[in-house]
Amino acid sequence: MVAAGYANADDGTLHAIKWTLNGGTVDLSTLGTPLQDPQASQPLLAGSQTFGISADGTVIVGGSTSPTVMNGYTAFRRTSGDNTMRDLGSLLGVGGKSTAYGVDGDGDVVVGSSEVGAPNTVHAFRWVLTPNTTTGVMSDLDPTSVFHRSLATAVNFDGSVVIGDADFKAMRWDATNGMTQLGVLSGDTVSIANAVSDDGAVIVGTSLPNGNPETSSGAGEVDSHAFRWTAATGMKDLTTLLADAGVDMTGISLVGATSVTGDGQFIVGNGVFPDTDTNSMDAFLARYCDATVAVACAATYAGQGSGAIGGITGQQSVDNSLAQLADQQNSVPAQLGGTADLLLGELQPIEEDGYGQIFGSVGSFTLGGHGRYNAGNGLSVLGGAALVDQSVAGASAGGPLFGVAVRYVAPVQLDTLALKPFAEGGLWTAPSLSMHFSRSYANGSGVATGESDASGSAFSFYGRAGVLVTPTLDDELAFSVTLARNWLNVGAHSETLSAGNPFPASFEASSSGSTEIKGTAQWTRHLDSTLNLTLSASAGRSVGGTNAVTGDVSGFGVLTGTTGDYTFGEVGAKLDWKFSEAASAQGFVLSRFSNGIGVHTQFGAGLSMAF
Repeated sequence: MVAAGYANADDGTLHAIKWTLNGGTVDLSTLGTPLQDPQASQPLLAGSQTFGISADGTVIVGGSTSPTVMNGYTAFRRTSGDNTMRDLGSLLGVGGKSTAYGVDGDGDVVVGSSEVGAPNTVHAFRWVLTPNTTTGVMSDLDPTSVFHRSLATAVNFDGSVVIGDADFKAMRWDATNGMTQLGVLSGDTVSIANAVSDDGAVIVGTSLPNGNPETSSGAGEVDSHAFRWTAATGMKDLTTLLADAGVDMTGISLVGATSVTGDGQFIVGNGVFPDTDTNSMDAFLARYCDATVAVACAATYAGQGSGAIGGITGQQSVDNSLAQLADQQNSVPAQLGGTADLLLGELQPIEEDGYGQIFGSVGSFTLGGHGRYNAGNGLSVLGGAALVDQSVAGASAGGPLFGVAVRYVAPVQLDTLALKPFAEGGLWTAPSLSMHFSRSYANGSGVATGESDASGSAFSFYGRAGVLVTPTLDDELAFSVTLARNWLNVGAHSETLSAGNPFPASFEASSSGSTEIKGTAQWTRHLDSTLNLTLSASAGRSVGGTNAVTGDVSGFGVLTGTTGDYTFGEVGAKLDWKFSEAASAQGFVLSRFSNGIGVHTQFGAGLSMAF
């Protein structure tokens, strides 16, 4: 990773710098002390600035003071192979001022501006490296002076297309057509092109109502306009393009476009948004897909008809959307655990006869069966299986769910209050899950949603200990503490580019886990010979989660969203009606809720047989 720019040196002048991940910041120095002005009150100091860097970071270009130039810069090209800064000269010859602003992908073509004769008259230049040497030839891009002045700001990847401005209007140059102006947006008088895609097909920049676009700031001003140009569309206002593509641009004005990705899809710049401070600008990242960049955008663009896909968002919003996915993935084992509790005796008396039950629930679809076998001496085995299709917090998970547990209740009462300690250990698993996830992020003043499907599995084991209290023959109270460890495995999954999701993401396979501790109080009351009522309430906390969702988001690269610890509650009720000696019917409700995992409520009914 390499970056280049400029910073203040110890003497207060600006010096070109280079930064690498391993080496940090390096002062690139200068071409030398400038030619001194005999009329200057103080000596002129050496300085330099970097304005461009090649795709691989090996070539850096800019402007530097030089012993042959007074009161200005001369263009330089610095190569990392020999760490040497070389003077590129000027169109005027020795002593002429020049500055390099852009370089092609491999560093062999440099562009900028140079004096050509009359004071303050500059022309865009293109410098080409002579093969197998460190020197090259600088050419005037407007040799017949069609325009009074011109400046080259950037060049495409292979060096064949140069952009900038000519007489303060955005321009494009190639060997076939020469230098041509791209015009201005309606109501404006000046413009400048700031960046170009690798193939030269997409150009972005800034159009202004007045002033000098070179000195006003290509980044834009509060009353300027970001533009996008292609041969097919001409110069278009980027704000309008996005609005026409269906993006809600209410209260948003994009005032300058400063960069575009090599494939032409993503545009960076500055804009004024509803929450932007007065007389300020905020950075933006926009995506615009039309026929010019259809291949780069995605094969799915072919299914979008003739319409364009547009979007504009910020990294904070995208980060938040990944945190949503982290919460959703955390919710899957948590909510499956609530259903597994039903399979393992939730809302059933701690002590009761053996039984087998079939049940179903809605809210989230569940259909299954569970039962209990009493082995004697206080020992019992509980277990069950169900087919689930559950939705919560923007996520859904479906598949088979299995659970088994062993419970021991001390057969001897500890005192006259009929206290019996009990302990339980078990596990549940969902070995083949089909999951659906969704995330939401800002798109202009509106909202975009990304959706994806994944396969995976979940697993948990737990231990439970408590005390059983039977103050009367008709009442059973149970107080317990449960400690569980949950895991979720999610396979690789990807979102699809669409007008509703202009910044899709792809995700690698991942595993996450969390520890859950909860306290539960349960009361079963024998209302009469045929009716039993059970009420349950739990409070707990999920801690030590390792859940982090890492996604490769179009336009942003690899980002990570995480979820933290959360507190949850669980309440349930069941009414059991014994309609024969061995058969009974049940109706129940069970709800788990938390800010971290949402609310999951099941309403169900069952039919059981005692044995």
